[in-house]
Amino acid sequence: MKEKVKVSYKGTILEAIRNEDGTYRLDLPSEGSVKSFISNLEDGWRIYEYDEEYIADSYSWIKKLETDYNPNLSDLGDLDEDARDLYDVSQQLEGYEKLGISPVDVIELRTDIMRLSLEMLGYKDIQDVFHGEPNPDSSIIDLEHAIKYLERYPALAQYVSKDKGRKLESIKVDVPSDISRDDFKKMFEEAQSDYNDENAYLAYRKYEIDRRRDKLILPDFCKGLKKKLDFDRTVRKNGNLVTQNDWNDYVETTRKLAKLVLGFNADLLSAQERTNVVQGTSLNQVELLHQVSLITEPKEIDIVLDAESRFFIDEARRLYEKVQTDSNADQYTQNSSVGALVKELAAETLREAIKRTQSIKNRDYYRNIYPFDSSRKKTLKRAEDDYGSR
Repeated sequence: MKEKVKVSYKGTILEAIRNEDGTYRLDLPSEGSVKSFISNLEDGWRIYEYDEEYIADSYSWIKKLETDYNPNLSDLGDLDEDARDLYDVSQQLEGYEKLGISPVDVIELRTDIMRLSLEMLGYKDIQDVFHGEPNPDSSIIDLEHAIKYLERYPALAQYVSKDKGRKLESIKVDVPSDISRDDFKKMFEEAQSDYNDENAYLAYRKYEIDRRRDKLILPDFCKGLKKKLDFDRTVRKNGNLVTQNDWNDYVETTRKLAKLVLGFNADLLSAQERTNVVQGTSLNQVELLHQVSLITEPKEIDIVLDAESRFFIDEARRLYEKVQTDSNADQYTQNSSVGALVKELAAETLREAIKRTQSIKNRDYYRNIYPFDSSRKKTLKRAEDDYGSR
């Protein structure tokens, strides 16, 4: 059975045909009556070119160069461009044989995951990460959920990345011997499934927030996080009084996470954008998640998560009280089904607020009570009692 495999050719996505015998044919964009295609036989890859008007006496080909061929250093005169194109295509199709997934599909998924992650953090545009701020008003108002997704970030770039060293960028495939075709396919499919789930969650979450922002309910629901947090307050740290601004902390944390995501995908960025990130495309899964944990595990993250959660809790309370007031004032009597729906939206929001309240308590518990140091001489049971009595 023939398969279709995506291939990037001079920046354009084409489809190669994989025959049952394992050979490939990639038809290239034609120039008038001149046709060309790339194919492979037992002794290597070739570019075939012929003229349909003079096919009887017009046929030429270029055979793939030896395995030590370096497209970044080649100097073959008139044949140079064709040789590089042939090398790029052959590397992608040989990569497909090793991975079981088209390298183009890997690049596309990596791009989708990068943009989804940025959007979850409140960034619609890459430039906003470097020169702007997140926009919580258009985000999912759920930084904790975004962090949990980042803590599952797949390290796909170590296997498939864009080669920016070329005049026309190409795709580079690097498959170590310790990963099998089945292992990579499983990794890719899990990453694809996780992305699909999170993308659906993002769409549903935005839909639910927009429902609460209906002009008849609370148009400014969960808007104004910056205004709520952007003021200086005095707190005690390590026995000293220090000034803290929760909005600045929020921006700093989301920007760190966003720049980390961009670093994992540095090969997908422009040359100027790459200068603003620490490149992490070669990181394996353990190394990548360690970099995420350096931001998400220190206790300073609690300040940001708690500030956002308390904002949401206040908004949930405001929505619930608004609905109760409107209900008592017979605002929904003309349509009882609308009234029931609005009340349910308020109740659902309040249930999420309760969960967020519990999350704040859980973070406080695990940071300050468990694990605890021996000097406190508390058993786990005593610690639980203390937590429950707050």
